[in-house]
Amino acid sequence: MSRTWKTVLAVLAVCLCALLLDTAQAKLMNNRPLVRITEDYNGGSVYQKDHGMLVYTYVFTDGTRKTVFHWEKYAPPEQAPVDALPETAKNQA
Repeated sequence: MSRTWKTVLAVLAVCLCALLLDTAQAKLMNNRPLVRITEDYNGGSVYQKDHGMLVYTYVFTDGTRKTVFHWEKYAPPEQAPVDALPETAKNQA
């Protein structure tokens, strides 16, 4: 193999390892991926959604996070409307 092909394969291997490490740390530790695009939401129970290479991370308004793979079926829980809350919770909302 020529030196050029070895260099190209080495760069591809490093990129693949970085992608797998980023996905592993996000999924195993329920963290945000390092390489991500963040989408902000107004209203509902979801505050932000981070798009990683292989995972989505949902950040909820109460501060909790849920990391799922792209191919997993996941629907974030909906926040109850203010009309359905008890009277004490309406005053706090």
